[in-house]
Amino acid sequence: MSLRLPFTAALLCLVLLFGASVAAASPVDPDSTDNDPASETASAETPVSVQAGEGGFFIRTDDEQFQLRIGGDIQVNSRFFDTRSDITPLRSTDSFFVRRMRILAIATVFERFDLRVMPNWGFGQATLQDAFVNARFATQFNVRAGKFKPPVGLEFLQSPSNLFLYERAYPTSLVPGRDVGIMVYGSLFDERLDYAVGAFNGPVDGQGLNEDTNDAKDFMARLFAHPFQGMDSLLDGIGIGIAGTIGNERIGQDGASNLPRYRTPGRQTFFSNLADAHADGQRVRIAPQGYWYAGSFGAMVEYVASQQAVRAGDATADLTNQSWQVSISQVITGEDASYGRVEPDNPYDGEGQWGAFELAARVHGIQIDSDAFPTFASPAVAAETALTWGVGLNWYATDNARFSVNYERTSLNEHRDDLSFDDEGMFIGRFQIAF
Repeated sequence: MSLRLPFTAALLCLVLLFGASVAAASPVDPDSTDNDPASETASAETPVSVQAGEGGFFIRTDDEQFQLRIGGDIQVNSRFFDTRSDITPLRSTDSFFVRRMRILAIATVFERFDLRVMPNWGFGQATLQDAFVNARFATQFNVRAGKFKPPVGLEFLQSPSNLFLYERAYPTSLVPGRDVGIMVYGSLFDERLDYAVGAFNGPVDGQGLNEDTNDAKDFMARLFAHPFQGMDSLLDGIGIGIAGTIGNERIGQDGASNLPRYRTPGRQTFFSNLADAHADGQRVRIAPQGYWYAGSFGAMVEYVASQQAVRAGDATADLTNQSWQVSISQVITGEDASYGRVEPDNPYDGEGQWGAFELAARVHGIQIDSDAFPTFASPAVAAETALTWGVGLNWYATDNARFSVNYERTSLNEHRDDLSFDDEGMFIGRFQIAF
């Protein structure tokens, strides 16, 4: 299947909207005192305040021209399997582990310019997840450069502290992870339409990238609309959008195949390519997406298709892998469901207030292109499809503290009828602090 036509149409829409955003952006006033050296001196002498709250710790000038915010999160998990897949002898184990441990620092200078840095020590490994600069010129037009989340996956763009269930669904496995690049973005039509378009190094499906291994770059774009925003109706919380990427990917200068591998929610690899297979041409992704939050009910739907030109010896093919998810939640104590965090009306205080409770459920799946077998992948150690369902109970003790229990079960389907893989069943518990 070809993904070029729908992506081209979406990209043309973005170009037109980008032109409209530039025309609508507020002009800079050359007589503004923001550009006056005297005003800079005055602001340097502005009184400074120190504050703390559910959003973190702040040091800011009283005129809010300069600000430093310190935040972070820690997620401590327990994972226990009631059954494990036998697709590979390297099976995941029952374990306690630190899933994420991140410290966030955001510095703002002259109100509109930001620096964001966020390292992560999850799984005992140090990585730099975010490191970017931001210029907020106007609501309609902003610029970001550095390492950050590309504007593609709906669930991937959501903070991991706010997910319905702990591990992200399969569509996130097909979108690019954190990457280095430059992006322009903004909101139009009274913030009813968000757009983003940028150029990035171009990582493999589901992976991040610090430095490219070839000269080709990926172009990524996203439109997301809130058509009923501001209306006093159940439709107010609807958001719908489409995103996509286009670029070229080939074998890396270091010999890396630059092809993805996919894992179950229990972090067990169920698909990888043969050793002699590698990326060899154009890669296109398309990602329609949407959510609906109405009172205490929330729902999210997402689909991603990723097409990559692949080579193994003299054999070539354009392989398209597809994934999808449907997730729902209900805050049973009545608070509002949200793409952000659930905020309990009665935070736990040890004296009769217990916070908020939420039930969540999800089904998600992934389909590997059947043409991958057996030339580019071995059917003996790689599944053609994976289907996972899961349920969860979330307790939001306060705005910052969350306890949860999830169960997910995965069925792997084989390319050949004479093969059979066991299911994977997993319980996950988590204690999380995020601020």
